[in-house]
Amino acid sequence: MDKKKIVAEIASRHGVLIREDDPAFYIVDLATMVIEEKAEEIREAIEKGEKSIPYLLDIERNKIADEVAKILAASDALEEKRQQLAGTLQQDVDNELRARVEDYTSQVMAATKTMIEQTVQSEMTQAALTIQTAAHELDQARQGLRRSQLQDMLWMAAVGVIGGISALLFYVTLFQ
Repeated sequence: MDKKKIVAEIASRHGVLIREDDPAFYIVDLATMVIEEKAEEIREAIEKGEKSIPYLLDIERNKIADEVAKILAASDALEEKRQQLAGTLQQDVDNELRARVEDYTSQVMAATKTMIEQTVQSEMTQAALTIQTAAHELDQARQGLRRSQLQDMLWMAAVGVIGGISALLFYVTLFQ
């Protein structure tokens, strides 16, 4: 410490003259010693802090790594749930489509059956009219023909009617 410089500075600032052996310098020395001691403690604390920084960084890195692992695990769990939901949704869609196809197929089959029934009814009505006409013609022919000829014609008509009904039943069975 340059006491002469300090004496000059105090004189210029405050207009007070002190000597170099003034007790104020003892106080300054005392304060300086306390400051130096505290500065040494602070330097030691800083050195300890600097030495502990890598350790603390490792601790924080480990904490971050643990958190990242938790986040990745949660992400994997979410992906698994997403895949499960996608599978469930796909299965629901497949079931709905299957039900709709079955319903549509049932409707088509019912409409086809109705159409076949109407066709069969129409054919049977036509066959009945044909049989009625044939019976009327046979009745007229019977009057003009001998009995055996009439029986032959009746048998032939019966065979024709049975053949027609058989063909119609085969048709209905085939398309049902």
